[in-house]
Amino acid sequence: MRTTRAACAAGLTACLLISGCGGGGGGGGAKAVTITAPASGGPASLTVDAFDVYFVPKTVKAPAGKLDIQLVEKGSQQHTLVIDGVKGFKLAVGPGNGSDKGTADLAPGQYDFYCTIPGHRAQGMAGTITVAS
Repeated sequence: MRTTRAACAAGLTACLLISGCGGGGGGGGAKAVTITAPASGGPASLTVDAFDVYFVPKTVKAPAGKLDIQLVEKGSQQHTLVIDGVKGFKLAVGPGNGSDKGTADLAPGQYDFYCTIPGHRAQGMAGTITVAS
């Protein structure tokens, strides 16, 4: 009986630890930003911070056209950032590679972005970019 109780206690402890360590992407990933085109012309720019299992910002409003995006590693894991509907756009960072940048050409509409590392998107490492005309 003691062995069964000890096994149940250990299992419950493991479940509590796992659920408390980043489930759902919680953290501060709910921040929203609005990006405007520079008055001097050229592409608008966006910085996305990658924490252990969430992005900041999570919701972006941006003008149509070219958007310079920089992904910055703020946690301790490897991450990527891809945008649905933008072929060939992929940024990658990790503990040894603190930032990556690229330019996406976005037409008006809504785009989902997310991390392609297995399990990260399911934990909430995703967001949306709404592009106005």
